[in-house]
Amino acid sequence: MKLTEQQKKFLRGRGHQLKPLIMVGDAGLSESLLAEFESTLDHHELLKVRVRVGDRAARDEIIANLCDTGRAALVQRIGNVALLYRPNLNKKPDKRIRLPTSRTLLVAHFENIVSLQAVRGLEFDRVSLILADKRTRDR
Repeated sequence: MKLTEQQKKFLRGRGHQLKPLIMVGDAGLSESLLAEFESTLDHHELLKVRVRVGDRAARDEIIANLCDTGRAALVQRIGNVALLYRPNLNKKPDKRIRLPTSRTLLVAHFENIVSLQAVRGLEFDRVSLILADKRTRDR
């Protein structure tokens, strides 16, 4: 699964407050750990994994193994903690993590609200509106 940088940034923001749910120790990847990893990833879609293994190459190998066996995307890796994402299409649509798409229009400043009338005919997933006060722009 390939994620865009915009999607990775969104997922990093969502994953910031998460605690690691799966911890891999010196024993490595066992059958029971992989089964728990699968069920946890199905339930949460986005999860942190802590890998407590000696050297960096072994950590990288274990994280790559988890991504391959779980069909998950590596969002971020800092030290011995990895953030992994895999969408679960069996969940209800309102319970899934909705990733931002590249078809998002950003309209800045309140003078451009009038231009939203022209945007209505276009197909965008979401229109983001940033209201900027004149006092903050004129400084």
